[in-house]
Order: sequence, then C-alpha cells, then structure tokens
Amino acid sequence: MPRHLTLALLTGFACSAALAADIQVTKTEDGNDGVCNADCSLREAIQHANATVGEDRILLPAGTYRLTLAPLREGFVIVEEDANLNGDLDVRYNDLVIVGTGQDRTIIDAENNSRLFDVHVATRLRLERLTLRNGRTSDFGGAIRNRGSLVLDQVALENNEMFGEIGAGGAIANFNRLDISASRFSDNSTYGATGYGQGGAIYNQHSGWLRIRNSGFTGNISYDETDSGRGGALYNEGIADVARSTFFRNKGGEYGTGTAILNAEGGTIQLSNSTLSGTWGYYSLGTFANGIPGSRNNTNSEALLVNVTIADNFGLVALHNLGRMSVRNSIVAGNVEIRDEGPNRIANCRNGAGGVFRARGMLLGQDGYGCAADLPIDDASTFTQVLGPLTAQPGAPALHPLLEGSPAIDAGIGSCSSTDQRKVPRPQDGNGDGVAVCDLGAYERQP
Repeated sequence: MPRHLTLALLTGFACSAALAADIQVTKTEDGNDGVCNADCSLREAIQHANATVGEDRILLPAGTYRLTLAPLREGFVIVEEDANLNGDLDVRYNDLVIVGTGQDRTIIDAENNSRLFDVHVATRLRLERLTLRNGRTSDFGGAIRNRGSLVLDQVALENNEMFGEIGAGGAIANFNRLDISASRFSDNSTYGATGYGQGGAIYNQHSGWLRIRNSGFTGNISYDETDSGRGGALYNEGIADVARSTFFRNKGGEYGTGTAILNAEGGTIQLSNSTLSGTWGYYSLGTFANGIPGSRNNTNSEALLVNVTIADNFGLVALHNLGRMSVRNSIVAGNVEIRDEGPNRIANCRNGAGGVFRARGMLLGQDGYGCAADLPIDDASTFTQVLGPLTAQPGAPALHPLLEGSPAIDAGIGSCSSTDQRKVPRPQDGNGDGVAVCDLGAYERQP
C-alpha cells in the first residue's frame, strides 16, 4: 500500500475530545415529539444533538431500543427522510458519540423496518459498546450508510440486510472514513436483484477509507439471483487496512468471487496478522480474491498480505489473483475444491491471466495451480503437522495455532510485524534454537 495513503488512513479518524453536552436517553420506546427533556427517546436525543453546536455525547443505558416508526414505502423501496420523523436515525452536520453499556446490554433493534443509522456528509459519529441488530434497507447499508466519518469501538452488527437492484453493504456501506476496532459482524447479508450483491458485511466504495482492527466476521453472505455474490464479508474498491481479524464461515454465493474478501478493480488492501477459514462457495473463486473475472481494470487492484493464514476453506481456489498481489510470511494450505464427481481436489492458490504474483516466506500446500512458494508442503499434512484447529485465543478473534514442530515456526523471511493476531510480540524463538525468528501466518508460537 502506498505510504502516503496508509498514513492518511491511520490518522484520519481522530475525534475531538471536547464535548458540548451529555444527553441522557430516558426511555427505550421510539418516538419524536420534537423535544428531548425528561422524556427523551434515542431518536429525540439524536435530533436534539443535530440542532446543537459542538460535539455531543448520548449516554444509552442498558436495554433494547426498538426503532418502531417504520418509514414509508413505494412497493419494496423505502422512502427516505432526513428529519428523524421515521425510519433510520439521521446524524447530520455534527460530531456525535453514542455510548452503551456493553454489546450484550445495550441493543438498538430496527425490527427489519429500516436501516439503523444514516451518517451524513460533514458529520462524525462514534459508537461504543452496543449492538446494532435487524436493520433492513433497499438502499446502501443494512445497518449504517456512512458518508461522513464513522468510528465503531466494541460494536456488534447482527442480522442486518441490504436488498436492492444492486446490493451493497449488508451491515455498512462506506463512502468516506470508517474505523472499526474490537467489533464483530455476524449473519449480515446483501442481495442484488438485478446485479451482484457486494459486501455481505461491509461495502467500501472507491472513495472509502477503511481501517479494521481486532474484529471478527462470521456467517455473512452476499448473493443475487444467480447466486454470484462478491465479497461474502468485505467488498473493497477503495483503500482498506485490515489487521488482527478473523473471517470465518462467510459466503459469496455458490458461484461468487471472494467468499470472505474481494478486493475489486481499483481497490488497495493490506491484510495482516489475520485468519480466513471455513468459508464456503461451491464454485467460488477465492476466499480472498484480488480482481474480478472479466474486468479490464484488474491491474489497478493491489493487495498485500502479511502474516496471514488461509486454511480450511472450500471452493474452486482459496487465494485467487488477477491483479497485483504480494504475499509475505503467510500460510495458504488445507483448502479444498468439492467435486460432484471423483475425489475432492487441493485448491490453495491460483494466479490468473494478467496477474502479477509475488511471494516471500510463503508456506503453500501444493496443488499445481502455479503459485510459487518458498516452503511448499504436502497439503495432506496441513492439519497433522502445520496447523491446529481453529481456536478462540485470549485477546483475539479465533485463529489456527501452530502445532509443535510445525515447519512454519521460525520460518519467516526478512522483517515482520511487531505482534501476531493475539498481540503476542514478534519475533520469538519458537523452535528453541536460540535465535528469534518470525513464524509464518497469523500465530507466533512462544517458547
């Protein structure tokens, strides 16, 4: 990733510490009588904040806040309004922080009536310690459409859905700046009626800047009428930096592209210290896919994978490149193509026509698809000699630990990141030979 883009991405989300006021929500019922006083709903609190100058903070006690004021519809299409009269919660022209008491204690539930939040241009919203559930829209972003700056810290997004002619962002559609940490995305979906579903959890548009840390993506799906979704969890055509995260059991349709992650034409993504496992697509191209089959602009798709583990996925191939891809100190093994007839086949890595693929310090289960690796292995040994089963680890989303004596231990080449997926420091002397060298993949084995 170009250095100036990375620096801008990492520094672009700071919020002012000065707060104009704390606003206390006093009831879980939905409503807007135009006043936020001793009887103040979440909708009224947000509308009050929109009318004030400076940064406001809404304190959201434990409870389930149901958005029951359903929007108007024209057929299946939701009619949007921006004054918080009904439907989603519009955050406009202000800096707002909403703080709950924990993901399992403070829940905002749209009851499948509408999306939950619409973050407008020139607006900053920060959400902390809460759950967003059951958002549904016919436009972008099943839970949130972000056109300003959005920060999520310890937020769960569950069972949100975007359905439309072209589905985009089952949970979030991002058009500007989005920073996510210690959050989880589960069972979100996007459906395109006449075009592709894009981003079962997150759609990052070409103008979007996305940063993800310490987060988990499970059971998200993108699909359409032909079951050819793009980006089961993440669809990126902007700039994305993802680290210390897990993508598990996501799906891009039976014939999809990128059952976990699709870096589309023009997209730039860096994925580090992360695990992609358990994804499923019968004829899908890539658990991680860089570029889209048939596109003329795949040379503009750029991906860098550092200390990534891609294992135990099912589809035509796990790592698929049609653009420019660099892989460092990573593991791609134990991935399978399920066949209707005959035995299943190894399906780890394929560099397609026009793709530029570079690997350094890569452990690869051999499959004959043409990707070169420093450490080729017999793929059948993946879960007997290299990796353990997917396991929850303290302080991190689930990952595959390295088995004792694994050839991935102390096999890194060149420099490595300072920590692994669990934030365990790298490098360590995992094989006890007196020399600390980085391990391959998302897990650093300690002595």
